Amino acid sequence: MEHEVESLKVELNEKEKLLQEANIQNLTLESRVRELEETITSVNCDINLLQSENIQLRSDGEQNLKLLQENTMQKLILEELFKGLGDSLATVKGNFEMLLLENKQLQLERERVIAEFEKLHQTLTTSNDSLGALNFEFSFSELEQATENFSDLRKIGEGGFGCVYKGFLRNTMVAIKKLHPHSLQDRSQFEQEIVILSKLRHPNLVTLIGACSEASALVYEYLPNGNLEDRLMCTGDTSPLTWQVRTRIIGELCSVLIYLHSTKPYPVLHGDIKPDNILLDANLVSKLSDFGISCILNNSSSNNTFLHHTKNPRGTYQYMDPELFTTGTLTTKSDVYSFGIIVLRLLTRKPPMNIRNVVENALENNQLHLIMDTSAGDWPFVQAKQLAELGLRCTDLPRRHRPDLESQWEVVEPLMKAASLPVPSYFICPIRQEVMRDPHIAADGYSYEAEAIKGWFQNGYNTSPVTNLVLPHLEIFPNHTLHTAIQKWLQQSSLLN
Repeated sequence: MEHEVESLKVELNEKEKLLQEANIQNLTLESRVRELEETITSVNCDINLLQSENIQLRSDGEQNLKLLQENTMQKLILEELFKGLGDSLATVKGNFEMLLLENKQLQLERERVIAEFEKLHQTLTTSNDSLGALNFEFSFSELEQATENFSDLRKIGEGGFGCVYKGFLRNTMVAIKKLHPHSLQDRSQFEQEIVILSKLRHPNLVTLIGACSEASALVYEYLPNGNLEDRLMCTGDTSPLTWQVRTRIIGELCSVLIYLHSTKPYPVLHGDIKPDNILLDANLVSKLSDFGISCILNNSSSNNTFLHHTKNPRGTYQYMDPELFTTGTLTTKSDVYSFGIIVLRLLTRKPPMNIRNVVENALENNQLHLIMDTSAGDWPFVQAKQLAELGLRCTDLPRRHRPDLESQWEVVEPLMKAASLPVPSYFICPIRQEVMRDPHIAADGYSYEAEAIKGWFQNGYNTSPVTNLVLPHLEIFPNHTLHTAIQKWLQQSSLLN
């Protein structure tokens, strides 16, 4: 019994210990629960705070996004405004530059008008002096008598300037150009022609004999073979001009233009060079005429060249410098262009329109012989090629690429002299254009100076210098018969050294 009581006591003590431990653990757990509750409360506070901050941030973000959108919109609006402002500034700048250009043009025009006025005043003064310097001042009655009262039967030419009559005046056959009455432009041309022709002298300039102020008429030497255009086209069944005459005319025209372009202090520009204004005397010597629209060139300070400004180009379109229509200026190179067209026409007898392209294509395709005017006779091919190249150089575009005619004289003069030699044509070497000393026959049947034809072959040619056709062989043989004839002619002409 006692033993059981003891056991129960021991067990009770153990239970109490366990209960104490359980209480201690319970207190510890309660403490931890309180700590957790405090932590949860703190976390909840933090969460609430974060939620509040998040709400605030979201609100701020939405506001910032709205501000960003507004700023972007304002930026786009400002960009459009700046773009429009830039366009407006560009327009204003363009208008300003245009106004500056117009102002500059007006100043140049003003200076030109003043210069023209002074020049016209000087021309009027000089023309009065020039009338006194002419050989004769004819009366109107004298001209009426010389032309049978300006009869149509005496009329030998007519144009926009007026009419030309053939007359017999003071025992001399003359040509009388009567300008349209009451025309200021024709009166200006009348005075201009007097001023220029009364001061210039050249074998290939038409001679101004006198004038009649009352009739606005000019009296020239009479040239019986008409103008180059009519003779080139064989108007009135006239005989064709030979290649020798055409070559000489090219040389004469080149010579007179060099003279006009080198006058001092200022060059003279003809301005209307065409075959109609080139007259031929009894020996087919050419004389340049019609100086009505000629002018004395002024110096351009910009590039130290001589030029003339015009807003109303006058002349014959096919012979006019193409740059005149784009620049409104004339220079001596404008006359050079007209000269080049005439050279090509004398070579081919083709119309002036597009003649440069025709000749250029023929040269490039080695077909020059196909377009040369056969009515002129047998053109020496070498000489014809030189003339074709001369014409192309003189009609080159732009005008700054054209040569001065003075620099071309070394090409023209030998051709002119060769064409004018009073020797049988078969004595002349077709290549050198000189009397042969050692003639040799080639496969084309023509005779050449031995060194000249050998040089031709050595330069790679296998064609005839005369016909431009391919030769069957390149062998040459001495022409003893021709050599004897040339030696005899040289002795008779006292030309043998």
